[in-house]
Amino acid sequence: MTNDRDKLKALWQSMPSETIQISQSQLQKRAEKFQLRHKWRDKIEYLGWAALLPLLGFVAYHRFDVRIAIYMGLALFAAAICAWNYSRFARVNTRNSVSADLSTLDYMKRELVRQRDAAATAWKWYIMPMMPFFLYTFAFRWIEEGASLTEINEFRLFIIAAAVAIFLFIGGYILWQFLKAARYQRSLDELERITLG
Repeated sequence: MTNDRDKLKALWQSMPSETIQISQSQLQKRAEKFQLRHKWRDKIEYLGWAALLPLLGFVAYHRFDVRIAIYMGLALFAAAICAWNYSRFARVNTRNSVSADLSTLDYMKRELVRQRDAAATAWKWYIMPMMPFFLYTFAFRWIEEGASLTEINEFRLFIIAAAVAIFLFIGGYILWQFLKAARYQRSLDELERITLG
């Protein structure tokens, strides 16, 4: 059964694919549009992380103790690691920053591979650094809001609902990243069929 499936896959991969002929200027426009879209995405990403600072300042202004200091430390650590990882793995490289000698087609292929791999592994380099912050926050609030660990009160029900909502959001984000990786792969497959005319 597996052998038959492998043979079918090999046959499908060996079939000739239709080539796409575009001009150098069309490819250049496509590369510029790709860079512009991803540069805007990068700016929004960094602004999002920067917005964390006034939020933490607001929390510290209204209440500051050892537990809040740990909470803020974990949040800043997660933000710093995520921003650094984003810069290493997902920030768009412009053609000139990679190599001025690199052809537009090779640049697009290289960058699509980077973006595909970054999206496919975002759960590891983007989500995991946030986990200590989320777990500590929920544990801290749970301990603070009840007489015993097993008591269920109205606020603890809210904590459970918030935890479920956040982890569902994280699951949706990871799924979205996998879909983005598939979209980058489709664009890469299309580039493989391009011939410049």
